[in-house]
Amino acid sequence: MKLKDSLTERSLKKSLQKSKEVLFSGETPYRKILLELQKEKFGLKSAYVLHYLPEQGEDIYTIITDSYEIVTIEFKRGSYTEAPIRKETISLDEYRKGLSRNDLIQLELATELLSNQGHP
Repeated sequence: MKLKDSLTERSLKKSLQKSKEVLFSGETPYRKILLELQKEKFGLKSAYVLHYLPEQGEDIYTIITDSYEIVTIEFKRGSYTEAPIRKETISLDEYRKGLSRNDLIQLELATELLSNQGHP
């Protein structure tokens, strides 16, 4: 997908950059999310939150890591000191299937941000 530097793209990019800042800030619940990611990805230096879905009893985060994998982590609402209810890793290609245009743009922007930071 070719990016055009549209207003939508700039807004999505800003949101992604903010998600990285917050994720690495060390604040709860983000500290627990980062620790869960680091269990799987030693040396994790970069990650972006693609989606956050607050459900009735759970909080679900979908994150792209600097190894270009998509990780979905689900926590019991308000219980970030406990282990996640679910943690699932899928490939970029698998994640792309069925995404809306905006979600595809956001994914493209996230992979671009990762590649601009010297990741493979």
